[in-house]
Amino acid sequence: MVRTRLNPNATAKLVEAVRNGKSDESIYVVTHHDRWLGESDKWMEAHLSKLDAGQYRIHALSVPSRGALHPFPRSWGMEFLMRNSTVNDIKLCVDLSPELGGSYGSPGLMWIGSNSVDPYGDCFPLFRRGVPSVGPSLESLRDLIRKDVKLSFEEVKGKLRETASLLPVELKARLLNLYDVADRESTVRLFNRLHGAMQATGERAVVIPFHKVVAVNRARILRKSIYLDSGHQVNWDPNLDLRRWNVYARELVKAWTEEYLEFLEAGLKEIL
Repeated sequence: MVRTRLNPNATAKLVEAVRNGKSDESIYVVTHHDRWLGESDKWMEAHLSKLDAGQYRIHALSVPSRGALHPFPRSWGMEFLMRNSTVNDIKLCVDLSPELGGSYGSPGLMWIGSNSVDPYGDCFPLFRRGVPSVGPSLESLRDLIRKDVKLSFEEVKGKLRETASLLPVELKARLLNLYDVADRESTVRLFNRLHGAMQATGERAVVIPFHKVVAVNRARILRKSIYLDSGHQVNWDPNLDLRRWNVYARELVKAWTEEYLEFLEAGLKEIL
């Protein structure tokens, strides 16, 4: 048996370098201390020299490694940084974490083919607040930063259709309002905020819209407990009578549907 204890005096530092652009809109470039500073003393300097965005202000952030005391490794550095910050002027979050297995791009980014997000990435806390996020290869970093960050609602319609079949009628009806919003960029950002991560026992996490409601259906199909990035979970007990489990599942769906409806109502009021 190994005895451990929490050190109450432990601290972690965030390192930030800023290159000003022509506007107040920002792009955040995030990775861990060992990536910015560990491989070479000139690594940060070399890559900052490539971030000649011109239009955007560049925030190069070096954050501590993710905490692992949860089914989802959390980027505590980014969550702490964003706790009391607004994200309205952040156009894009670029994740250079070395653990990422290939490129990814959040829904709505016109020049990214993928419609996925890395739930373990350092941009995930920003994406949950609506910021478009991308994990590029280092070779494409310069070209990526120089492009105008444009969002397309057409790119997210497919995602909405995929998810709608798993949602209660009340949510389906409310989603129809999103199709009529003139401010497409704000709509995409609202759609991003509807996403979350869920993870079945023994499987890798996935990021989807309305993840809490969908997780209940997944637990029933897989007959496994589903963990959610919010700290909630949908429990599957093989010894529990199925009728009793269905009552439990209906109560979860009802509560989370009301939560999503309130969120959508508030979000639509902001952008209509």
